[in-house]
Amino acid sequence: MSRKIVEYNLAGIKGIYPDLSFSKVRLFIDMDNHRKANEITNVLAQYKKKFHRALWVMLNNKYDKDLYSQEGKDVTAIKFKGKFKRNLRIYCREVFQDGKKIILITTYKKEVYENSDDESIRQIIKNIKDYQYEIPE
Repeated sequence: MSRKIVEYNLAGIKGIYPDLSFSKVRLFIDMDNHRKANEITNVLAQYKKKFHRALWVMLNNKYDKDLYSQEGKDVTAIKFKGKFKRNLRIYCREVFQDGKKIILITTYKKEVYENSDDESIRQIIKNIKDYQYEIPE
């Protein structure tokens, strides 16, 4: 069964970064778990400037180890670094459709330590790889 997703409105980011080309990347938020979707929305509002910088990286089809990087095959993370080597991560899944990269913002894990080999993180990545989505044209 496909998970429910909502396309992320990029209108606001276009005003901040008018030079971006939005034709190759689309963003969606996984809405299947409403509590987690609300957590994601709160984190994005709290770290708005950093999220906009991460969006710039994502929409330019790039990676940056401090903002947005690969965590496993087809799984990425938006990183919000904090004090004492703790950080917040929002995990994403990348898929390709009709020559476009689709980034699905999926789940949120807080207080992750640098270079953590945490079993719960490995489980999140494994789960994300198994999620099924029906992406609208």
